[in-house]
Amino acid sequence: MKTQLRELSVNDKEEIYHLLQQIIAEENGYHNDAYGLSKEAFSQWLIQKHDHALGKNLPDGWVPSTEYWFYVDDVPVGNIRLRHTLNEALRQSGGHIGYAIAPAYRHRGYGKLMLKAMLKEAKERYSLTQVMISAHIDNVASRRIIESCGGQREKENANEVIYWIHL
Repeated sequence: MKTQLRELSVNDKEEIYHLLQQIIAEENGYHNDAYGLSKEAFSQWLIQKHDHALGKNLPDGWVPSTEYWFYVDDVPVGNIRLRHTLNEALRQSGGHIGYAIAPAYRHRGYGKLMLKAMLKEAKERYSLTQVMISAHIDNVASRRIIESCGGQREKENANEVIYWIHL
């Protein structure tokens, strides 16, 4: 099995569009704002997300973040984003990393492989020494993935469990 983490490109087309249409807009605390977009709007979304990675045109309260796609045997199966830094709101909820695997590809171990690849990227490219990541309190699969990647539970609130992973 060949896996690859690919950074968003403004030239991403059909396969990424179709991946993001498989991941619903809101599930277990993960927000997919590309869900339901037309193909034309998706092209603009890619430009917007590319700008966000560069710290440009960020909405108030947002921090720079980069979107990635996780491929297995040249097929995109998941989306993962890395926020380059945390603000106070993200320290309370959300953290550095958010991710989702398309439903057709769940329960195959891809989430763990994707998170491990992102942790390596966070350390090597962004020089992070630790990352905060959260999981919806009822999302047992995601909590297991985080814990298997070294997540140390810090706290729990009404909706999520907060973890730190030392890189």
